[in-house]
Amino acid sequence: MTSEPGTFEPLQQKRVPAQIAESIVAAITRGDYPTGSRLPAERELASVLGVSRSSLRQALATLELAGIVSAQHGSGTTVVANADQLASWGQQILPPQILEVRMLIEPELAALAASKRTPETVAALEQALERLEAQGDQAGLDYDDHFFHLAIADAAQNPILANALRETLRYTNGPMWRQLKRGALESHASVRGHLEEARALVEAVRDGRTRDAADIWRDHLVIYRREMLNGQGR
Repeated sequence: MTSEPGTFEPLQQKRVPAQIAESIVAAITRGDYPTGSRLPAERELASVLGVSRSSLRQALATLELAGIVSAQHGSGTTVVANADQLASWGQQILPPQILEVRMLIEPELAALAASKRTPETVAALEQALERLEAQGDQAGLDYDDHFFHLAIADAAQNPILANALRETLRYTNGPMWRQLKRGALESHASVRGHLEEARALVEAVRDGRTRDAADIWRDHLVIYRREMLNGQGR
């Protein structure tokens, strides 16, 4: 068994958890950490990689969902991947990568929806909000708000960006995403928070508050990312 640091390449502080995960997988694939061995302690590994412990935890959570590592309280993080799992790693679309794309696209779609608003697009958004509210306090996998996000995309009146979001959301049907979603939305407080943000977004679009619309939707996605990847509810 080994828990000494291997030959990791330092990462820039602001790089994303997905890239941290790739660096760890590369070290495992090289044989620095064979199946059954333990990774270095969290503090030491974050220092070696040059990243925050928060970003490292997100990366390790993704690796655990993919079956690459197993984290046990009090005994560290153990490598459990087999050769097939390591070989297919780069072919997977991972939840942090999906969220990266959404963080880039969706605030801009919200801003465009506000700047280009028409009575018809506002009415369509209000109908989507009513449908969202009709779900009530459904939590976990039963909660579905993708149609609302797509309604915002359509209100932006840019089919290229709208199609980019539709393509991104296709990857949210995988087992890793569904498991993370279940954990993120198991709290009724989380669902109520999402509804409040949706209401605020529709109001900002209705009023033509472009900057507010972008900020509201960006904050919504930041919170959702934290709920999914860090397990931090409201």
